[in-house]
Amino acid sequence: MRNEFIGLVCALLFASTVACGSDSISEGTGGTGGTSGTGGTSGGTGGTSSGTGGASSSTGGTTGCTGGASGEPVTTVSGCKALNALTPDEFTQLCNDTYAYFGSAISAETTCKWKGVAFATSSSAPTQEQLQENCRAKESSCLADPAAVWSSNPGCNEFPEDCTATVAQWATCIQDETTDFNQQVSGLPECDSFTRDYWDPVWTIIGADLLPSCSFCATLYPPAPQTT
Repeated sequence: MRNEFIGLVCALLFASTVACGSDSISEGTGGTGGTSGTGGTSGGTGGTSSGTGGASSSTGGTTGCTGGASGEPVTTVSGCKALNALTPDEFTQLCNDTYAYFGSAISAETTCKWKGVAFATSSSAPTQEQLQENCRAKESSCLADPAAVWSSNPGCNEFPEDCTATVAQWATCIQDETTDFNQQVSGLPECDSFTRDYWDPVWTIIGADLLPSCSFCATLYPPAPQTT
């Protein structure tokens, strides 16, 4: 009888131990749910992505500096460089690019029309008929090879040592000059209608003051399409 009692007690103790062990394992397994902390890592990745956006914004600033002005670029020289810090090769490149820009941004018709009326104005023709003939002759010879007008690069003035304006400012000036020139010449008559009444407007274009965007360094006069 005693042995049966002891066996019963042992059986109860064993069952209790298994039950408690099961609860303990169950609770431990529940802890696996804590690994959902991976979601926190995902949030961290979002922060990295945001940081990349900042780098992109910085690049945009550099691009703005390099581009200088809107529209077709004037030169391949970095817009961030100061004019007085350019190497001789960069100076030559900037000057060549400037005249190439005039050739691409000013149509052959506008270029040659200007050559015609400017020549006629300076020719001091004795009659209106001769004035118009001088205009037509010059315009026609220009139209035969308009690229030659801008290929003969007369050069650029040296930059003053204290001129710290940037290539981007230079580019803006050249673009503004080109826009102004195109507008001014479009307001002049064709050779067949050109008279002495237009001499003054032509001389005004030739002797025009620097545009505000071109007055960035004293004693520096960037190339202008009307004087080429």
